[in-house]
Amino acid sequence: MHSDPDSDTANTPTAGQRWINEAELELGLATLLDSDQRTLTLLFAQSEESRCYARESAPLVRIRFAAGDTIHFYPSADPQQPLQRSDVLEVVADHGLLFYRIDCDGSETVVPEGWIDPFMPLHRPTLRLFSGQFDAGHWFELRHSARQAAQRQALDPLRGLSSGRIALLPHQLYIIHEVAGRRRPRALLADQVGLGKTIEAGAIINSQLLNGRAERVLIAVPAALQHQWLVELRRRFHLNPTLLDAERLQLLAEQSDGNPFEQCQLAICALDLISEPHWAALAVAAGWDLVVVDEAHHLQWHPQPEQVSAEYRTVEQLSAVSSGLLLLTATPQQLGIESHFARLRLLDPQRFTSLQQLEQDQHNLVPLAAAIDEIERGSGLSPRSQAFLAERLSDDQRQLLAQWQQCPTDDQLQHQLCHALLDYHGTGRVLFRNSRVAVGGFAARSVHPELLAPPAQYTAEALASPTPEQHYRDAGGSDWTQIDPRVAWLLNKLKQSPGDKLLVIIHCEESALDLVDYLRIRRGILAAVFHPQMSVVERDRAAAMFADDPDCPLLICSEIGSEGRNFQFAHQLVLLDLPRNPDLLEQRIGRLDRIGQRHTVQIYLPLLADSAQQQLLRWHHQAANAIAQHNPAAEPLYREFADRLTTTTPAGADFEALLCEAAQRNQQLNSELEHGRDRLLERNSCRQPQADQLVRSLEQADSDPQLIQYMALLLDSWGVEREPLDAHSWVLRPSSEMTEPLPLLDDCGVSVTFDRATALRREELAFLHWDHPLVTAASEQLLRSSRGNTTLATLDGRPLQQAGIAAGSILLELCYLLEAPQGNNRYLPPTTARWLFDEQGRNLAGPLKPELLSKLCKPVGRRLAAQAAKSKQATLRRLLAVGEQSAREASAQLTAAATAGAEQQLRREQQRLTALAARNPLFDSGELEALAAERRRVAEQLRQLQLRLDAIRVIVVT
Repeated sequence: MHSDPDSDTANTPTAGQRWINEAELELGLATLLDSDQRTLTLLFAQSEESRCYARESAPLVRIRFAAGDTIHFYPSADPQQPLQRSDVLEVVADHGLLFYRIDCDGSETVVPEGWIDPFMPLHRPTLRLFSGQFDAGHWFELRHSARQAAQRQALDPLRGLSSGRIALLPHQLYIIHEVAGRRRPRALLADQVGLGKTIEAGAIINSQLLNGRAERVLIAVPAALQHQWLVELRRRFHLNPTLLDAERLQLLAEQSDGNPFEQCQLAICALDLISEPHWAALAVAAGWDLVVVDEAHHLQWHPQPEQVSAEYRTVEQLSAVSSGLLLLTATPQQLGIESHFARLRLLDPQRFTSLQQLEQDQHNLVPLAAAIDEIERGSGLSPRSQAFLAERLSDDQRQLLAQWQQCPTDDQLQHQLCHALLDYHGTGRVLFRNSRVAVGGFAARSVHPELLAPPAQYTAEALASPTPEQHYRDAGGSDWTQIDPRVAWLLNKLKQSPGDKLLVIIHCEESALDLVDYLRIRRGILAAVFHPQMSVVERDRAAAMFADDPDCPLLICSEIGSEGRNFQFAHQLVLLDLPRNPDLLEQRIGRLDRIGQRHTVQIYLPLLADSAQQQLLRWHHQAANAIAQHNPAAEPLYREFADRLTTTTPAGADFEALLCEAAQRNQQLNSELEHGRDRLLERNSCRQPQADQLVRSLEQADSDPQLIQYMALLLDSWGVEREPLDAHSWVLRPSSEMTEPLPLLDDCGVSVTFDRATALRREELAFLHWDHPLVTAASEQLLRSSRGNTTLATLDGRPLQQAGIAAGSILLELCYLLEAPQGNNRYLPPTTARWLFDEQGRNLAGPLKPELLSKLCKPVGRRLAAQAAKSKQATLRRLLAVGEQSAREASAQLTAAATAGAEQQLRREQQRLTALAARNPLFDSGELEALAAERRRVAEQLRQLQLRLDAIRVIVVT
């Protein structure tokens, strides 16, 4: 809003107009009752009194809100109705009165100025300046810091890459950076188990949302993985997806009388549910920017359409209407070529048209892989490789090849040449697969099986069950913890390992709870527990207890309950039973055996002898060798032998023969997998040195102290109590000095850390980074308010005397903001422009930088500030006019600079994509089309750039 009493006829005194008394701003907005040539009579709602002022000398200012201002108003002339608020779209003057056109709940309406709340805050800097509303100086500094941070973040090419509780691992960062930066991210993520496909997909989702490339995201997963995804997205990326089960979908459909999928911007849904014809049609009709499908290798495709599964058809339909599609799947070697082709066909049915063509394309890559091998060895190119490259390289690439041939030991030339050649790898644009062998960094495993004599109370039927204690309990047996030797073994293990942390996993939720109760109540042993009925907060507390409480030696988890959680700080795993499925077994071991585990993972297997558990132990350990090491062949091996394993009696020659046959088949499968290992694909999935450079850049960003300094100033200004936990961590609590609530800070407070390693180790601490909701919401709340947009300070003028600045004079600092009306854009972020005028109208912004002024300026009391502003009002108005004129003159130059910067970035992207399209036969032309559309949008926004005054600082020279 602004004060402009002489601008138009709307400022000619007319009954019903709104005015303020600059000397008594606390009286709020007044309504003009009457006027004549000498006096004005106003009604102040707060005191319910009318006052008469002399027109020539009264401290009165006509109030006029502007487009973009937020007004508080009554929906009619009746002040008893509830207040509403909305942004002004347009201001219209009629017979001396102002009328504001607003958007109220989707429909436009007009609000007469008489309906405006008399007590609403008055935010515009110029109005606050002349009405004596000054903030403390630190708010000005904070506002400036917030603007600078917002601009840096918008321009940061790596924004969103590490905005989460994730380790900075090269293979993950490369995939995230490569895929998240696309306008049409369509990719197959096929890393081997344990390498973090879910983290990669979550980070891509987060980055796409942060950078405005996606607004609506659907995640379709097997029902058993819904909660894991919910936990991962919340804990790692602070995203809050909606879990859509059948009940929730039905409820949303009834409430909205429409498409329930349209009610959610970020949704998780079970794949089998969303594939039901009714829900599938609605999901497809809702429209999505990005669709993510986990366990995509279970989608069944067949050349005969009638044999294609409902799940595959649903994903195919979603793919057709979505810009982005991420498929998380097993490795191509595990899938087989036909299943692998089916996944690629979902990503791009126009290019992946036949299985035969895919096989031919892969065969054609053999010479490319050989050429890259020769370049990396520095041994020179074979005649075959030279002939292969001669047909494909551009002139620039031939020149690069010639330079390398002259100096084959030059690492930089080698990397540049290999990078260019990898672009010819067609499927490398859409398929990413890293192997555990290539990535490395995994700990060894040590297996300790121990067969225990079963209790007499367990029947043959119970022992034939993978969960004998559940069978015993369901049959009416008494407390199994009193008779089961596995419990006694666990107690003995705790005695032998004082101070160690044990992660204990047992299949059944009831069994886990029974065991915890037994340990706590009967043995006095503190045990944390995870089970599926716990909330996310309860799981956080259990994880924190296990990690940090020295009196809590173990965490007991049911099969479903610990998914999505990793406990690398522990290295001892106790499995009280074994699952049949080798993927579940690997998931259990993977709670400890992750990248970053520094100790050998000790796996203890106290199992009942002569039982189904012993049979599964021998299968997983002897036949599949899936406990002592990760075995990518374990799952296909199990599928091949599952029926025979179920029907073969454990005690007998047939079972021994089965184990021997399976062990031989396991070796054969692993040999086939290793032989089929695509090292060209592995190179392309984690290109070096680019991946390591990403790590270094993000480590440097993590070590930058700007965020800690900014948050310290913000929290102190807000009145939040900060109690240090360590050099990088605080406990934040609200205090009685807070004038307004801080987003995401409740009465209980919150513990935060700025250190990534600490955040990975302690999940109960919020990991603060520039994109964390607490940081962004607090910054946005600050910048939407008037906080810091009008301040007054004093400055020792002795160092400035040589510049002709005398004591008693003032300086006026004006901060303008150049922004697009549609809000933030990575190419057109809100940009600050600053002027600093002395009383002669000279701009001193160059020599007196913000950092220098901040050190020199001293605070001043509110009353003295108001008096100083009032005494210099004429000078201030004159300098404001000078500033307005300077801003108008600079606007074209600033707009031209913004235009040039945006166009340069977009042109560079277009050149890069055009060159890539020329080399890569599977390049998605839709990316170039999306870029062209974005260039048109940016060009339109450039024509609408606006320069507005954001903040004022009056500096009194002493």
